[in-house]
Amino acid sequence: MNKYYKTEHLTLEEKIQILNEARSKCFIWWVDMLKDWKREEIDMEFDNIMKKFKEDTQLIITLRDNMIEGMFLEFAFRTSEIADYFLWIKVNIKEEPYFVNKYNLKEYE
Repeated sequence: MNKYYKTEHLTLEEKIQILNEARSKCFIWWVDMLKDWKREEIDMEFDNIMKKFKEDTQLIITLRDNMIEGMFLEFAFRTSEIADYFLWIKVNIKEEPYFVNKYNLKEYE
């Protein structure tokens, strides 16, 4: 079962900081672009995708538990510009307490 964390209380600066920290602790990250109603992975530098993160961009933090990959933290956002871009960051589950405590993340009920 997945667990979703609230991020509305975070400032834009904190959201950018948490994404940068997640990337520094991740085991994989990538960017997708919406093309013809389906997402396709593209080659994009992290700094370039982060330039698309704005005040109204929704940050989603999820504790995932799936049979193939096991448990991990997933940090994600989607931009809605001329083209839609998606950033995905996967972090080892052992980092969950760090992020929860540092950023006062609360679970959606």
